[in-house]
Amino acid sequence: ATARSSSAAKAAKASTASLWDGSKTGPPVVPQPKNALDKLHGSGIVALCYAGNGRMLGSCAMDGTVGLVRLPVGGDKPPLILSGHRQMVHDISFSLDRTLLLSASADCTAALWRLDAAQKDKPVLRWDSVEAGKPLASEVRSAKFYYMDGFVVLAAGSSAFLCKYYVDRTVNDLNRFTSDSEYRVVQQIPSGAQAITYLDCVNSFYSNLLVYSATNKSIQIYDVAASSVVSTLKEAHSKAPLFLCLPGGAAQGGAPADLSLCSSFLSSAPDGVAKLWDLRQGTSVRAFVSHANRTARIGVGFSPCMRFVACGSEDRAAFLYDLGSGSVVSRLPGFRDVVSHALFNPVFPQMAACSYDCNARFWSSS
Repeated sequence: ATARSSSAAKAAKASTASLWDGSKTGPPVVPQPKNALDKLHGSGIVALCYAGNGRMLGSCAMDGTVGLVRLPVGGDKPPLILSGHRQMVHDISFSLDRTLLLSASADCTAALWRLDAAQKDKPVLRWDSVEAGKPLASEVRSAKFYYMDGFVVLAAGSSAFLCKYYVDRTVNDLNRFTSDSEYRVVQQIPSGAQAITYLDCVNSFYSNLLVYSATNKSIQIYDVAASSVVSTLKEAHSKAPLFLCLPGGAAQGGAPADLSLCSSFLSSAPDGVAKLWDLRQGTSVRAFVSHANRTARIGVGFSPCMRFVACGSEDRAAFLYDLGSGSVVSRLPGFRDVVSHALFNPVFPQMAACSYDCNARFWSSS
């Protein structure tokens, strides 16, 4: 393993133990008004992402900004807003050791931010091409750390790109403009569709699999080690899926305690349906249909105890579903616009959701 992967493995082992206690943890439906984040960004919030220790929350917005919030809200450190993209930021993810943040944007770039540096306001690395002298010509829809921080995976245009990267951590205030940080593409993964709409992968433990959705309504499972597609789920939704979530995926911040539960994933599409899939059989085993979703990308997430599903909705509320039955546990209002993403804290029994109204809200189990 590389030094980077080794340090990531140590960070994963040292992460805070989850307080989600199986059947004993109640559903997180109690509002936390003291944690509310009003006007976190200057425009609609697109997505959220928890760090693995559950004490940092990342956000990205339509105005091209990235947010970083220390939890619980209201401490001595106000939210940090990073401006490094010219257009909407589609996706963000933390490294396992929480020192790096990755962002993917409609400006045809991805950026890497050092959170342990004194100066955090500029990316230390920017992906703007996949071949020498040939800039990216498509929006970067997803950007994920992969294989315990050993790689970065980008989804841009019709392909995914597996990249090795190096971060120059000797950069300081005196030589910040002479960074030797770099990347190289080690594998290009064509989807066979006009464009990849979303990509997710596990980073909290070693896995060979990537899962991505495409404009042809399919979802593909790709084995990086074999350099081949192992399964294609055709007509996965009646419209192209726009969001995917794996247990232990980027936004989740960590894997369930029982890794046998990681053989599933969630998808959502603007056909009004979110689905639970069995990775081994390649079949949909559950549908969640009570939320509203006709046009927007709506983010979904697993609870660490694998009992609940969080889901946004276009009817200005977040939804909490029961994973086993597909029934609604609770509809959680409190927004003035589309709720674009809902997810769970990987450590503490808490649920978060964000909205196009620029706000984020939290709920706990007690």
